[in-house]
Amino acid sequence: MIRKEYMGKEIKIISKTNGIEYTGKAVELQSPEESESGELEIGINYAGGITMFPESDIKSIALA
Repeated sequence: MIRKEYMGKEIKIISKTNGIEYTGKAVELQSPEESESGELEIGINYAGGITMFPESDIKSIALA
């Protein structure tokens, strides 16, 4: 679901947890070994900071 091609581009993520749509520039990619969740995560610039999304919390992801 998470692809390297998203890096540096505006993307939309819908969270499985709360159903909220987040739009921002993809700026970080963490491997399962690096992330707190133990799974692949993508980070976007959102609300003045970087918001990280583990793959299991992403309902949908697409270019904005």
